[in-house]
Amino acid sequence: MSTNKTARLIHKISARVFCQWKGTGGNPVTVFMGENLVGSELAKTCTWESVVIDSLQKRMAFYMPTGEEVSFCAHAAMGGAFCMAEQTSMVRFQDSRANTYQAQVDVPDQIVSLHMRAPFYQQKVINSPLLFRLIRDTLGLQSSDVQSSSFCHASIARLKTLIRVHSVEALHQAKAPLNPEHFKSCCDALDYSTGLYLYAKVNDEEYECRQFPRASGYPEDPATGIAAAALAASLDIVTPRRRYKFHQGTVMGKASLIMVDDMEWIGDANEETDRLVTFNLVGHVQIDERETIDTL
Repeated sequence: MSTNKTARLIHKISARVFCQWKGTGGNPVTVFMGENLVGSELAKTCTWESVVIDSLQKRMAFYMPTGEEVSFCAHAAMGGAFCMAEQTSMVRFQDSRANTYQAQVDVPDQIVSLHMRAPFYQQKVINSPLLFRLIRDTLGLQSSDVQSSSFCHASIARLKTLIRVHSVEALHQAKAPLNPEHFKSCCDALDYSTGLYLYAKVNDEEYECRQFPRASGYPEDPATGIAAAALAASLDIVTPRRRYKFHQGTVMGKASLIMVDDMEWIGDANEETDRLVTFNLVGHVQIDERETIDTL
């Protein structure tokens, strides 16, 4: 007895988010759009993060190249919103946990502004000897290259470990981790940090940054929206500025620009708990390829 199976159409879009204005650099993401898609299997076909969009429910699910689903990925959400938009429009969507987001999308100018309202969490690094060993033995920097008083875990959606480097030159000398399993275990020992985010000040509103993720399937990230937002919030508590620019991916040859705009605190930013922050995460999106896949 034969069984008829109906082919499903999957729209696959390869994009880069947080590009420089001329379309160079940016963080790659693969966008899959369709109905009843198996996200974990699609994600394993990708080198970078992917987002799977349920076209009917307007719901996004975010994945690592390993097939692991993560709670949120900012650049993937922005790439997905851009693909959902028509000309200039406000796009509303949900993540897999039914949290609702909205993004202002300007298709002709290829700009996405993702509005976020999120709890902000920050604490000092307790295991600083381990972090110093990671900085020295894994990243190849000296203790004199970093500002130890800056060490902290900060979270907007996902926990990042922030490390201030004294100069852009020293930041560019850092080496990406060569032993992924060792680096992963060290991040787990650092309160399950999802990555080390190194930064150096360029001027009062601009910073050069590098992101070394805990376990993403690649050693360095060219643009990390959630890490940049966590850094902006951490800086904003000390000196409120509302607008920040973060350059990332320079050493990789994928120079990217992340902007955090209109940062405002709901309540007292100096409170230790229950701090909420709103901001717009702004970036330029470049579409590299579109294709339609038939699958059973």
